[in-house]
Amino acid sequence: MFVGSAADLVLFPFLFSLSIATSLAAGRVGDMIGRKGTLSVGAVVFTIGGALQTLTVGFWSMILGRVISGFGVGLLSLVNKTNRLIS
Repeated sequence: MFVGSAADLVLFPFLFSLSIATSLAAGRVGDMIGRKGTLSVGAVVFTIGGALQTLTVGFWSMILGRVISGFGVGLLSLVNKTNRLIS
């Protein structure tokens, strides 16, 4: 079984835990700006986090990118699942 490097073991939990935390708040955001607005904001936030990770110059900027991406994933995952339930 491949576990990965120590950096992988640190970076993955940031994305995962922040996406769960943001999913809890995404329902309120969806109520305020709607499903399409939440999808748009989530996509922009995730793109900013991905760009920061792509252009990273060190460990802490990578962590910051993962944190921002985690927020975007949280917004997108809840709205996307809700959309599937409604359809």
